[in-house]
Amino acid sequence: MLFLVGITSFKKNFKLVSKSDLLLILFLGVIDVFINQWSFFKGLQLQTADPTTYVIILAMTPILTGLLATLFLRKN
Repeated sequence: MLFLVGITSFKKNFKLVSKSDLLLILFLGVIDVFINQWSFFKGLQLQTADPTTYVIILAMTPILTGLLATLFLRKN
C-alpha cells in the first residue's frame, strides 16, 4: 500500500477517495478476505477435491476475471 501511495503522489491528476468510499472499500476488502478463507477451509473439510485443485483454481481467478471483463464489459 505504501508503494502505491508513493507512486500516486507523483501523478499530477491524482484524485483522493472520499471517506465514505474508503470505508466501503475497507468493508468489502474485509468481507472478501473472510469469504475467501472461509471457503478455503470449508473446502478442505469436505475434501472432495485435492487441495492442489483449489490452488490452481485460485491462481486462475485473475485470468478468468480479465477474460470475463473483456467479454462482458468490452475492456481492452
